[in-house]
Amino acid sequence: MRFLQIHQIAQMFGVSILKRSIMRANSKTLLSVGASFLLLVAIGVVFRWLWSGVFLTEIHSDTVDTLFWAAASHDAGSIANPTFQYGYFIPFGGNLLMQPFVPLFGVGMTTLRIGMSLFILIFAFSAWFFFRSLGWSRMATTVGTALICAAGAATPKMREIYYGHVIYYSLSNIFFFFGCALMPSVITTERQSILKKVCFAFCFAWAASCGSPLLLYVIVPVFVGWILLRMGEKEPLSFRKETFTLLPGIIGTILGAIVYLWMSREVETNDYYSSYYSSFSPMTTWFARIADLVYNWFSLFDIDPCSGVKVIGEEGIPHAIRIVTALLAAVAPIIALCQFRLFSKKEQLLIVSHWVLMAETMFFWVFGNISDANWRICPIIITSVAVTICYIRNVFSYRHLYGKRYSFFPIAIMASFFVVVLIQTAALKCHWGIWRDNWTLIPLLRSLEVKHGYCSIYWFSNVITAVSDSEFEIREVAYLSLIHIS
Repeated sequence: MRFLQIHQIAQMFGVSILKRSIMRANSKTLLSVGASFLLLVAIGVVFRWLWSGVFLTEIHSDTVDTLFWAAASHDAGSIANPTFQYGYFIPFGGNLLMQPFVPLFGVGMTTLRIGMSLFILIFAFSAWFFFRSLGWSRMATTVGTALICAAGAATPKMREIYYGHVIYYSLSNIFFFFGCALMPSVITTERQSILKKVCFAFCFAWAASCGSPLLLYVIVPVFVGWILLRMGEKEPLSFRKETFTLLPGIIGTILGAIVYLWMSREVETNDYYSSYYSSFSPMTTWFARIADLVYNWFSLFDIDPCSGVKVIGEEGIPHAIRIVTALLAAVAPIIALCQFRLFSKKEQLLIVSHWVLMAETMFFWVFGNISDANWRICPIIITSVAVTICYIRNVFSYRHLYGKRYSFFPIAIMASFFVVVLIQTAALKCHWGIWRDNWTLIPLLRSLEVKHGYCSIYWFSNVITAVSDSEFEIREVAYLSLIHIS
């Protein structure tokens, strides 16, 4: 009798454990599905913006530069075109995504949109791959990726940089994520597979082959971050071991730099950018540039409330959410650095590499001339958001130190930011704004029945060719003072 009772109790206990396991599995599945839905919504909103008329109202000649680089490569039958003047030369950038579609759809918006759609997917995958390399669950990885995609759509300038065309700043974050994910562990006893070593070398070779800005935005932060992290380990340093560990990346960087120098030897670029932005600024402007950094940080979160707008109101609340998010993205990396030992080795690499990138950017911002444009700090906006996501995840995980209840506040802030950005981006309507003249010129050109022309004003040249799908082929001529159409 007693044996039967024990057997029944054991059966009931086993059934209850099985039910709990099933419920936990179902809850995890639902959470993973929900996270995937958030990511699909984020990418869907960005695609909707890209393929709608709203995109046409926000683009200008800078936005279509990647398209014209692809067209130049197609005309030359090679990656570099010696007869084309590049604003800056990126041989293996977004032009590779658009070049196959030039013969199919011409030099127009369809080619540009297809290329940028592929780039958006690569950008999202790089973030997903990085978060997954941290050992995170699929749910946490997917949510983190969705937040990164939303951050790239936060403002018109961020949308232009990350989803409108492909330049150094958007490429840098992709290679930064891949580089941090593929960097070997600071624990030198751990072995790497041959495939990972090859991918490690290939990633840094590709980054170096895209020009010197990628060296500063990607290779230096990741390498220096790894070295600083290694110096903080108890294990004695060995120059031979450390060099051997980083050897694939070093070889890849050298080979990539050689490829870039070889390919750019006959390419004509605008020397103004390289000479001006790589020079020092006047000492009298240094303190003002520090204040400008704070202003431009908030501007890239689209914080521009009108004077007199109520904080608690339909217009004020979204701005308040963006302000709090900008503050969180600025403060979270500082807290993460102070609580450095609570993170995993890979997460520590992200934190240190972010601060190296931040130091580089601040140096060139204050003492150089990159402060003339706020989009040059876009890479540290994305890495700051990545560190913030990492910090929130740790706050949520380390229950015995913080308590899950305290993670509610940063989670609520980032969730509100995600919702605000996607709703406002999805609700965008066609607004011609400062680029209205681009659209008033097209009916004029049709009335004049012209097909080819040249223009002395850069902003009225290439963009008209692109948005008209090459109906009008207009090129910029630097030495003319008046618009002339032939």
